[in-house]
Amino acid sequence: MVCLTEIIIGIGTRNSALPVVTGLLIFVCSVVVYLLLKLKKTRSDLEGKYKQAGSENQDLHEKLAELKKQFELFEKEQTRVANYYKMLIESADDGISFYDKDGTLKFQILLSIQ
Repeated sequence: MVCLTEIIIGIGTRNSALPVVTGLLIFVCSVVVYLLLKLKKTRSDLEGKYKQAGSENQDLHEKLAELKKQFELFEKEQTRVANYYKMLIESADDGISFYDKDGTLKFQILLSIQ
């Protein structure tokens, strides 16, 4: 009779190759089962990370849309202010001069009397 250790190791008192083949088969099956379980765990981890990445991607898209709205509002306000000052300068009856805090002339418009 062949004991379990002899089957797993493949060493028997008989000259038959059956215990060796059986031992190798059991070993290969054990490795395959181990690798399948590890693959299942890895797949589960990857699916979790995929869902997390999808959620973060959605958040980034929402933030990008909000930034685009803010940029459009900023551009509109900037255009409105630029038009206001342009109109103010163009409609002035007198000359306009701007000086910095040191008293240096920065901008001047002298209107001619017509």
